[in-house]
Amino acid sequence: MSDTRTTYIRLCKDVHIEPQESLIQEMKRLSPENTLLDLSTCSLTTEMCSVLGKLFAIDYTLTQLSLADCMLPEDGMKAVLLGLCSNRTVTSLDLKGNNMRVAGAEGVGRLLRHNHHVKSLCLEWNTLGLLPDKFALLAEGLAVNTSLKSLDLRNNQINHEGSKHIALALQRNGNLEKLDLRWNNLGLMGCRALQECVQYNRSLTELQLAGIGVPADIVKTIETTIFSNAERQLATTEWFERTQRLTEEIRQLEHNKNLEVTHLMDRLEQVDEEMNNTQKHSLIKIKHLQEALDERTNAFRNLAAKVETLQATLSLAEQKNKDLSEILSQAQQDNSDLRKQHYNLLSQERKDRANSEAQLIEDLSSLKEKKLQLEQEVTKIHQREKTLEERVQELEIKVKNYEKRIREMEESHQGQLSILKEQHRVMLQDADQLREKDLLKVRTEAEAMESSLREHIKKLTSQRTSLEEEVGKLNTQIMAERSKAEDQLALQKLHWKAEEGQRVSWLEEKVKMIEEAKENQEKYAQQQLQTIHELQSEKKTMSTEMENLKKNLEKQREDLAGKEEEIQVAATKVKHHVHEVFQLQKLIEENVRKHQEEITEKEQEIKSLRKQVRARDDQIRHIQDSEAQRAAILQSAFKSYFSERSDTLNPHH
Repeated sequence: MSDTRTTYIRLCKDVHIEPQESLIQEMKRLSPENTLLDLSTCSLTTEMCSVLGKLFAIDYTLTQLSLADCMLPEDGMKAVLLGLCSNRTVTSLDLKGNNMRVAGAEGVGRLLRHNHHVKSLCLEWNTLGLLPDKFALLAEGLAVNTSLKSLDLRNNQINHEGSKHIALALQRNGNLEKLDLRWNNLGLMGCRALQECVQYNRSLTELQLAGIGVPADIVKTIETTIFSNAERQLATTEWFERTQRLTEEIRQLEHNKNLEVTHLMDRLEQVDEEMNNTQKHSLIKIKHLQEALDERTNAFRNLAAKVETLQATLSLAEQKNKDLSEILSQAQQDNSDLRKQHYNLLSQERKDRANSEAQLIEDLSSLKEKKLQLEQEVTKIHQREKTLEERVQELEIKVKNYEKRIREMEESHQGQLSILKEQHRVMLQDADQLREKDLLKVRTEAEAMESSLREHIKKLTSQRTSLEEEVGKLNTQIMAERSKAEDQLALQKLHWKAEEGQRVSWLEEKVKMIEEAKENQEKYAQQQLQTIHELQSEKKTMSTEMENLKKNLEKQREDLAGKEEEIQVAATKVKHHVHEVFQLQKLIEENVRKHQEEITEKEQEIKSLRKQVRARDDQIRHIQDSEAQRAAILQSAFKSYFSERSDTLNPHH
């Protein structure tokens, strides 16, 4: 990258130093894909190190830096580490083979305290262990650091005091995962300190301890605890991934549910709008029909006034009365048919609603039974946990009995040895053979105990997997039942929508029939106007018969008044039918609301079941952790006992 190179040249000019050609060549190799600045085996002066420290403090493009085998001077190392304290992009730092002293150890401690971006640090071949006080500063920086994941301290001549400082730092540090302490003279005391700190540190998953001059059993105990930490870390990562997947699935389900609800609400709003529109159109048509009826009444009155002087209109009026009577009888028959159909529809809807309510009640009862079954399974799981705890207590009692036996055997062997020493030195070989046999017996018993504990742990893991499978099956059953309920709701909604569509189509057909009757009446009125024009020519000849016609006209008026009343009754019946349609719409809305409430209750039950499953998983993890800790404590106790036993037996040889 040209920015790093130009900044380096500018800083060299500011302090009047010639830029080093090898450094410029290495900086030319930098690119967006390659962010490693490799300065290993380069000879750097103190002034050049100060320039590099300033460069590292303001450069934000490098992610990896190597200063291996440079043998930097004390002041130069201090300047470089001071510049790296304010760097935010370097994540990998290699300082191998620089023979650090006082300033170097202090600078590394300062770097670990102030820089929280470096994840990998290599300090191999630096003899940091020769300065215990300064090495303590490095350990303090490690204790407060929150970003470092890998630390390499090979071949640094670290003694037991340095290992104690590292152990104290590891007890406070919860982020370091890899630590390399190979080829250091830690000693038995240092390994004991590391063994104690590893019991508290849960993040360390890899610890290299080859070539430290310590018995293999202590190293093996430390490795077993580290291995348990690695398994625990793997389990936590798997649990975290599983929880993320479950949260994503739950979010997706909630999103789909919200979409379905919004779609249903939009559909209901559309249905409401359509019903409102049909209602408005029906009201407008009723108004037009009322106006047409008013016009017809006015026309009839005018005709009656004109017919007072006409005789021929009497026959026409009688014919008209007959036609109207037939129309009224037909209308009455239609109204009776409509009433019967409406009554049948209402009875069918009531039956369907009763069947749906009975089906929902059955579903609720089945869900309650399943809930009781789940509670019974939870009680069974509690009983299994109690039996497991009782088994663990029995195992602890057996271990204590074995310890007592071992102590008694030890006391008896010591008494036999003292007697044999006093009697004759020649019997030492036989006593040694007896001791070896006893040790073999104790070891075989310890191995048998370890194998039994491991089998017990495997059984616990198998029980956990079986419980997880049962929980998965229950979740699938709940999801299937939920999908069935949603399908039933959708089918019921489709059935209701189809019935509403049939009713609307029937009303539209009825309105069309009324409009056709209106058109026929208008045609009939035009024909009557034509006849009136024809009859006006005959008006003069009909004046003598006026008196007889007046009596007939009065009767006709009374008949017209009765027919107007019948028309008003029919209009009120139509309004009553529209009111019944509104009541049916309200019933549909109430049913939809009830179904939504039932869906929310089922979702709450599913959430509560998931919480119970999570609590059960936490309890199982806690049991496994406690079992692993007990097994590790037993193993360490056996190994420490054997080591002390071997230490007490070695001086006699």
